[in-house]
Amino acid sequence: MKLLEAHKLAVGYHRCVVGRGINFTLAKGEVMCLLGPNGSGKTTLFRTLLGILPTLEGDIHYEGKNLVHWSRLNLAQHISYVPQTHSGLLAFTVLQVVLMGRTARMSRFSTPGKIDSFLALKALENLNIGHLEQSIFNEISGGERQLVLFARALAQ
Repeated sequence: MKLLEAHKLAVGYHRCVVGRGINFTLAKGEVMCLLGPNGSGKTTLFRTLLGILPTLEGDIHYEGKNLVHWSRLNLAQHISYVPQTHSGLLAFTVLQVVLMGRTARMSRFSTPGKIDSFLALKALENLNIGHLEQSIFNEISGGERQLVLFARALAQ
């Protein structure tokens, strides 16, 4: 089954195109590597594939459905993203940061339940960073922060 498809895609900001004619198909379980020099549009492509930026041309299909027809909430329940960097301003614990990934699965104004906590802790343990659960996110190393963000994506 085709999981993610791009057809004649153009990406960029406003009317400034940084990539055009992008076509690919990914099936479930397939992995694609995107390489290129700094400033070549890799992050812009990812932000477009995630629905954060609108397409300038072409379209994107996820599970056979055009991305424009997915709600932000529904998309967040299917796709997660680990950014290159993350600058947290508040002193959240590692566990709290991972639990933030569960918000796409919770109703408005609710708090994480036992299942959410279990899944967050499991994600931390799977990445061998369970010992960091009560550490302050801003006080751990850059590599550890990346692992925490990956745990958040897994919990999502």
